[in-house]
Amino acid sequence: MVKAIRVHELGGLQALKWEDVEIGEPKEGEIKVKNKAIGVNFIDVYFRKGVYKAPALPFTPGMEAVGVVIAVGPGLTGRVVGDVVAYAGNPMGAYAEEQILPAEKVVPVPRSIDPVVAASILLKGMTAEFLLRRCFKVEMDVDFEEENLRSLQIEEDEGPIRPSSRIRRRIRIESEVSRPNTAQLADTPRIRIDGVSVAYRYRIRIRYVEPGHTVLVHAAAGGVGSLLCQWANALGATVIGTVSTKEKAAQAKDDGCHHALLYEEDFVSRVNEITSGNGVDAVYDSVGKDTFQGSLACLKVRGYMVSFGQSSGAIDPIHLSALPPKSIFLTRPSMMQYTATRDELLRSASEVFTNAGAGVLRVERGHSVLVHAAAGGTGSLLCQWANSLGATVIGTVSTEDKAVQAKDNGCHHVILYTQQDFVSRVTCGRGVEVVNDLVGRDTFQGSLEVGGYMVRSAVAAKCVLLRRPYNASRDEVVEAASEVKFTNVEKGIPRVRVNHSYPFFRSPREENISFHCSNTR
Repeated sequence: MVKAIRVHELGGLQALKWEDVEIGEPKEGEIKVKNKAIGVNFIDVYFRKGVYKAPALPFTPGMEAVGVVIAVGPGLTGRVVGDVVAYAGNPMGAYAEEQILPAEKVVPVPRSIDPVVAASILLKGMTAEFLLRRCFKVEMDVDFEEENLRSLQIEEDEGPIRPSSRIRRRIRIESEVSRPNTAQLADTPRIRIDGVSVAYRYRIRIRYVEPGHTVLVHAAAGGVGSLLCQWANALGATVIGTVSTKEKAAQAKDDGCHHALLYEEDFVSRVNEITSGNGVDAVYDSVGKDTFQGSLACLKVRGYMVSFGQSSGAIDPIHLSALPPKSIFLTRPSMMQYTATRDELLRSASEVFTNAGAGVLRVERGHSVLVHAAAGGTGSLLCQWANSLGATVIGTVSTEDKAVQAKDNGCHHVILYTQQDFVSRVTCGRGVEVVNDLVGRDTFQGSLEVGGYMVRSAVAAKCVLLRRPYNASRDEVVEAASEVKFTNVEKGIPRVRVNHSYPFFRSPREENISFHCSNTR
């Protein structure tokens, strides 16, 4: 038996249940994988809420994971116990400690890619790959045979490449043997062109970047959106992104957006202004209902409307005659159809891992924080602050009631230390960056095993999370304390529940009144 998250009825987070499941042994053509990292994607929410229909109830959600092969089915070749593999897409069921997968659905993970990064980037990266490279192409292809490689002055080292004069400076390479297998993908030599590390064997494909394309990316600071911005920028496109907050606008610009627009603006008029009335070549829209009509209005003549999500709701029915008279192309693609064959899957995954290894695609890994007594006063506030900063928050509590409160305070994972070994639950081979331990004797040794920074106060933990030298000077501690106590309170990040308040100009003894300490929530 292994643990898995199961959904017995559609709904919110309360529909997710941590249960024992029996997965059996792999059959012919299958492998058993012990997951090391699991990707969380918006499509998981669609299935949990019923926007997309799961095959049956109950089901285990999750469509992306990286793990180690622990068993192979009879007669299977090409995969051995100990291989690190990843998968993205079908079959659903990644939210589990172990799972059975068809061998043809997994791809090898290069040694240079951390499993957590691989699980964070594969599905979203392959989505970005087919959207940018196949739904709307911004390049043209020219193939060169092996004997022509010398004309490109390719060197197998870390030095720069000087392409011949007939090749533009901005080039990309997509390669492999015409029918790659997984071993070749894992062991291909590397070259660098314009600072981008790529793989090649025998035959390479030069991809010229067609300059001048302008694209609009909605939800530019989201999972897929951030990768679209990074990749499109690297391909030479002018990138316009839409986001909901100023903080996300800063992130979108860091990811390669040349123009980051807030939804509160009229993005149609702003796009028209930026493009001097010409419109954009393509819109990548994962928002759906709230942005669809505006997206159509932003397109240039013969532009591409790529609708690949509906986070704001399903798009209203539309008649073709109601489309703008621009001869536009409208598509609602799915990654499943763009990775339907083994060759397509391997090529797409290789492209993602290659660009991730080269730094073209970047994944920001958030902090992980363990908060003991997560429903207590200090612990409650720290959970809220850490959550607001984007950290993964793990809390320990003593009762089921406190577990509910800790969840409400922003804990992503709650452990009852009266029933579970928090050390084994927390580590899973990795541990956390920060442990805030106000419990002391009962948790101290375990905390040392799972944590990097060990702190004993909210101010110190806050400083660590913000990468501040919290013991460097009084001014820095006072500044952090001010932010902890007042600034975030005004924003509503730390929410305080007061059980009883009492006017200080009276004495409780005189009124014979007892009052309670305030609790945080």
